[in-house]
Amino acid sequence: MVRLRPGARGDDALTALTLAYCVLPCALKLGAVALLYVLWIRPSESLA
Repeated sequence: MVRLRPGARGDDALTALTLAYCVLPCALKLGAVALLYVLWIRPSESLA
């Protein structure tokens, strides 16, 4: 992983910020939705 240095303005810094603020939260939310579906929504459908 690329380390972000204070005041850096290069391509590596922009990549690190993009991953930290855009990609990582979206990946965590997708994982949460998948777990919600598998562990909670799907079992309810099988009871019906």
